[in-house]
Amino acid sequence: MYQIERPWSRGKWTIGTDGRIIVRVPRMPEVPENALAPTTQTLFAHWKEAHSFKPVPTLPPESVEWFEIEGRLVNTKYLLIIAALPEAEIAAGFGTESDPLPFSFCQWRRARLGHAYETGRSVILPSP
Repeated sequence: MYQIERPWSRGKWTIGTDGRIIVRVPRMPEVPENALAPTTQTLFAHWKEAHSFKPVPTLPPESVEWFEIEGRLVNTKYLLIIAALPEAEIAAGFGTESDPLPFSFCQWRRARLGHAYETGRSVILPSP
């Protein structure tokens, strides 16, 4: 049984999920390892196959539950979450409706001598 109710770190990444959307960012030292969390390499293998990204499209009103994007039905609440991330983009022309939909966003971290730009990588899992 996996324990994924809190973010965890593995290798050079920190990962968080709610079971439908999974987010991976460069490792955050304050987030501990979790031996009971699943490996995510298979999910993020889809990310490597996505060659181009585009901005998140204009979103429908929140009263619309599902929105078609890149041939997939995605719950609008997840698109609203993604759209709120800085410089969020989704994979363009990638995969089929049964593949996870990759997206990316930028993350700023304070460094000793300024700010460092890092990219967060994420996927939305296919709708059931």
